[in-house]
Amino acid sequence: MKKQALSRLILLATALTLATPALATAQTRLKPGMNLFSIRDDVEIGRRSASEIERKHRTYSDSRVARVGRRLAARSSMPNLPWRFRVIDRRDVNAFALPGGYIYVTSGLLRYR
Repeated sequence: MKKQALSRLILLATALTLATPALATAQTRLKPGMNLFSIRDDVEIGRRSASEIERKHRTYSDSRVARVGRRLAARSSMPNLPWRFRVIDRRDVNAFALPGGYIYVTSGLLRYR
């Protein structure tokens, strides 16, 4: 019985491995939705919100976060935004984005394993 279960598990793992490239190319392409604000407005709203967050919480730069963030931003639908990536000193495992390209990752997420 164990040998048969192991064979089925190997077969399933092989099938999933072979199917993964096909699944990756079949992903839905998302289109940006309607935005009532201009890019300039989004950046200004984000700047004000970021200022408020940074008054309330300690934040800092992290080269790893910035490197990954720049790679993702370059492939986004808005690569020319003034992207800004910061770490917010919080224990929870989380990340969030503000309008205009302001991205925050919690230090808890960086420590999570």
